[in-house]
Amino acid sequence: MPGDLVLRPWTPADADAVAALSDRAFAPDPAWTAAAARAQLTADALGGGAHVQVATRGGRVVGVAGFVRAPPWLYLWPLAADDEAAAGALFDAAVAAGRAPGITIARVSTRAGEPHKRAAVVARGLVRSI
Repeated sequence: MPGDLVLRPWTPADADAVAALSDRAFAPDPAWTAAAARAQLTADALGGGAHVQVATRGGRVVGVAGFVRAPPWLYLWPLAADDEAAAGALFDAAVAAGRAPGITIARVSTRAGEPHKRAAVVARGLVRSI
């Protein structure tokens, strides 16, 4: 992994850092509060949090990713990061962890305000479908 980037499972103790990340990465949508991060990331669709990882660099949370299996789809949500390296590493980890029988296609949304995520997705050969 690039630099000192570390991927690890999300824990409820990450809620404040993920809320701060959402303030940087979700614009123009409203950022999450710590309570919203805990609620969103522990949803049943995300395996109660088991399908969520964070990326850290120097001990600071710089990304978060999760996946939702809904065969034939694998939805990568959320996926937010401070830089392309973190976005790419989280993307790869979520796709690898989300693979399962019946999953044949992955979907991740990118918006104009998410250049790091968009660059990571494009670098992996995904194409725009909508």
